[in-house]
Amino acid sequence: MHPSRLLLVALASAALLPAAEPAPATPARNISYNAVATGPRSPEEERLSFQLPPGFFAELVVAESAGVGKFINVTWDARMALWSMTALEYPVDGNEQKAASDALFAAGGRDKVVVFDNPYATPTPVAPGATAAPAVTTPPRVFADGLVMPLGVQPYRDGAIVQYGTDLRFYRDTDADGRADRHDVILTGFGTQDSHLFPHQFLRQPGGQIFVAQGLFNYSKVRRPDGRPFADGSTEIPFNQCKLARFTPDGSSFENLTAGPNNIWGLVTSREGETFFQEANDIGYPVIPYEPGVWVATGSKDRLRPYQPLMPPPLPPAQMGGTGLSGLALAEDSDGLFRRYGAPAADGAKVFFLANPITNTINAVRATPTADGARYAYEKLPDFITTTDKWFRPVAIHFGPDGALYIVDWYNKIISHNEVPRTHPDRDKSRGRIWRVRHVEQSRTPPPDLTRLDDRALLAQLGGPNALVSRLAWLELVDRRATALAPDLALIAADRRAPNDRRLAALWALESLQPIS
Repeated sequence: MHPSRLLLVALASAALLPAAEPAPATPARNISYNAVATGPRSPEEERLSFQLPPGFFAELVVAESAGVGKFINVTWDARMALWSMTALEYPVDGNEQKAASDALFAAGGRDKVVVFDNPYATPTPVAPGATAAPAVTTPPRVFADGLVMPLGVQPYRDGAIVQYGTDLRFYRDTDADGRADRHDVILTGFGTQDSHLFPHQFLRQPGGQIFVAQGLFNYSKVRRPDGRPFADGSTEIPFNQCKLARFTPDGSSFENLTAGPNNIWGLVTSREGETFFQEANDIGYPVIPYEPGVWVATGSKDRLRPYQPLMPPPLPPAQMGGTGLSGLALAEDSDGLFRRYGAPAADGAKVFFLANPITNTINAVRATPTADGARYAYEKLPDFITTTDKWFRPVAIHFGPDGALYIVDWYNKIISHNEVPRTHPDRDKSRGRIWRVRHVEQSRTPPPDLTRLDDRALLAQLGGPNALVSRLAWLELVDRRATALAPDLALIAADRRAPNDRRLAALWALESLQPIS
């Protein structure tokens, strides 16, 4: 048996999901939080309105500049550059305006994939006892433009995988000038019925797969652009309504993984290889442990298998107070500053931070291992960030390579997709912000540019103190096809004296460099 498989069997555990009653009905939408009577505030006024736990403070990374567009999400590449994408064209729905939607995608739009090459600003005190940092003032590098609401972006090798309308495309910078000069369609056939539920939440996994989510009102018939069959022999795979799936970067494989939950806006894989995702509508599923084939409460009647077990609500009853949970971040850096939030906690407990744009808060949930070690017990912790600014609309949240918590703020009077007409003038198009939350004890040392390290220097980054840097290090080894390091990776993975974080990072690299048939 392959050495990585041996260690995987030794370290992994899975819980059987019990049968349960049919999925509970989604509660009636509560939009009372969106009765906003106040006007917008400046970024500094908004920052001063944030209430955070002692020792934590918020600083502005970037505020939207005219003509850039409203930020949707953030992610990082191996250089530690910060990637984002915009949504000036949002919302245009094919199920309501099919002709307009089709024409817009055919012509191209105003949206962009943008890159901030050095987002780690030096702090500048702004008042006695206050800590802040200047926002990024230089315009971002435009990697790709002419886009329409690119909801999913994943940096990959010399470019990025980007969702565009019915396609998943690989935009490439083949001449190394920092801008895409070509793109190839990887997969096509995705539905464009609902513009806030396109394929999104791209997340690379061991073995070369990439997770992708789709929301409730979209229907897709996924196929390869040249008509070639998938690895399983099929030429078209239904991908309907609320699903999590995985695909390979070359488009040769596409596989449905779950039925539900409703509209996955949070998705994270831990250092240990456990994946957690999030149901947007707060019916008791703010954090969900992922198992392949699971059925989670959803508005869809579609099932992968007739015998699928229903995942019971991990945190009943609904406790987050909103119907649009929009992001999930797991604290697992070794400095423990975010992991200790809500202490005391049992060994092995995990702390998650959740973006809640409906209630203008950052929620927190703790997952504590149960006595049998196979599951977690979940509890809501006190809210991590509250504010009096009702325009604060966190729609994505991630821990960065500098250990800080990054929050994408849609800054808007309107947040619900269905609250007002698509063309309502209160849908803000000129404001958007990205925040960074730090602890006063955190170091300001910039994260390393992994692309400047040789292969063996990358080995030293595996299992390091920052979880994202460790993850990007093994992905960089994979993208370089550093197969010569396979024996070293196998030795690290099998070394019982090494920390599990390091062993597993080596395992994921080995698994991806030498796929198991």
